[in-house]
Amino acid sequence: MQIISSPCVVEKANGTIRAILQTYLSPNKTFEELAKLIGEDAENPLREFSVACRGELQSRHNGYG
Repeated sequence: MQIISSPCVVEKANGTIRAILQTYLSPNKTFEELAKLIGEDAENPLREFSVACRGELQSRHNGYG
């Protein structure tokens, strides 16, 4: 099986990796800080990547239909 991704998906994947690494390397958060982030609807590091993937899959599906 061969997987080919558009430059947009690769860019979003790289951004996701950077965000995860930055989070991993940052100081640990307390439970109170985590609760506050959740309450503030903190940014989901996978959101942009998953949206790009779904868009690409949908466009490829539509191209075959």
